[in-house]
Amino acid sequence: MNTIEKLKQTTDSYKKEYYEKYTKGNVAKNVMLVSELQLKLAEDLKSISSSIDHEQLIKDLHKDFIDFSTNL
Repeated sequence: MNTIEKLKQTTDSYKKEYYEKYTKGNVAKNVMLVSELQLKLAEDLKSISSSIDHEQLIKDLHKDFIDFSTNL
């Protein structure tokens, strides 16, 4: 899995968890859950970003751009 896919998968999983938890409970509890999720997401993104192979990221972005532009 390339870096872009990993970042997208990580943020998507947090979005899903956020919506599942946010739609239940009271406001004070929801604020705490959102704060906890934001902290966990920040830690996960920091972990991913510290392990990024920048050359591979550029290649992945270039490939995604080429794929996108050929599908226009």
